[in-house]
Amino acid sequence: FDNHAYLIYDYQFSYCYSATLLKEMINRNSRFDKNGFLAFAPSYSGDTLDVRSDPWRAVLGRLRYNVAEAKAIQQIMGGRVMTDSAATEENFRKMAPDASILHLAAHGKANDEHGDYSYIAFYQKHDSIENELLFVKDLYTMRIKAALVVLSACESGIGELQRGEGILSMARGFSWAGAASILTTLWSIDDSASAEIMEHFYQNLKDGDNKDTALRKAKLEFIEKRKGTNATHPLYWAAFVPVGDMGPLKAAFPWWLVASGGILLAAIAGVYFLVNPNQQARPLSHPSRHEKVASFPKPVRNGF
Repeated sequence: FDNHAYLIYDYQFSYCYSATLLKEMINRNSRFDKNGFLAFAPSYSGDTLDVRSDPWRAVLGRLRYNVAEAKAIQQIMGGRVMTDSAATEENFRKMAPDASILHLAAHGKANDEHGDYSYIAFYQKHDSIENELLFVKDLYTMRIKAALVVLSACESGIGELQRGEGILSMARGFSWAGAASILTTLWSIDDSASAEIMEHFYQNLKDGDNKDTALRKAKLEFIEKRKGTNATHPLYWAAFVPVGDMGPLKAAFPWWLVASGGILLAAIAGVYFLVNPNQQARPLSHPSRHEKVASFPKPVRNGF
C-alpha cells in the first residue's frame, strides 16, 4: 500500500468545528508547562468479571501498548503518567483541570445515536459500583485549560450527527470544556501503530513543529518505517486528525524566575549597603552638549 499517492505526501490537514470556534480556541492562549504533561493509561485486565451486568464495558479488551505509549511520551515531555489502578475517572476529574497537555491512551466508544453518551473508559476495580466511564456530557461541566488534549482512543472524533450542531464526539466535548487544540481519531485504531505514531508526534512537537506539521511528520515516519508491510494502509495511520489551534507549543513564562531574581538583587543590595554604610549615590557623569565626544567609524558588514 505504500506506492499509492496519498495526499499526506503533499499536504497537511487540520480541522475545526466552525470559524468562530477556531478563533476562540486560538485566543485561549494556553501555554505548556514543562511539568504539565499528564497521561492516563488504564489497565483493563481487572474489568468487571461478568460483562453481561455492565454492557458499557462488554466490548473492552486488554490493551498491550497503551502504558508503554504513555511512558515513552513521558520520557520526551516529562510530567506524570497514571497507569493501572491510578488511572481512574476520579483521578482524571481531580487532575485534568491543571494539566497543560492531557494524553488519554485508553478505550473509547462513539455513540452515533446519542452523542452525549460517547465515552472513554478508565480503570475499574472488581468491587466498584461505578462504571468509570467519562461521557461527553460530563465534559460540559468541566474546565480544561490544556494547550493540547490527545485522545489516543478509538472513535474519539465521531458520534451523533446533530442537525444545526455538527458531530457530538469526545473531541467536541473537550473543545467545549476549554482545550485549545485536540488530537482525535475517526475510527478504531491499532494499539501498536498508535503508540509508535504518538511517540514520533511528541518528539516533533518538542522540536518546535506546529501541531499539524508534527502529526504529518509522525505519519510519514511511520509509513517509511513500515514500507513493504500492510501497516502502510491508511487504516493504521490516517485515523488521527488535529482540531483547533495548530500553533507550536508555547512554554509558560517562568514568572518564578523573575520573582527569585528580584529577591536576590534586593538581598545583594541590602548586604552591600550594610557593609558600606557611608556609600552615597553619585550622579552619572555625562559629556555636555558642547563637549567633543570621540567618534568611531561605523562597523561594516562584508564591505558594504
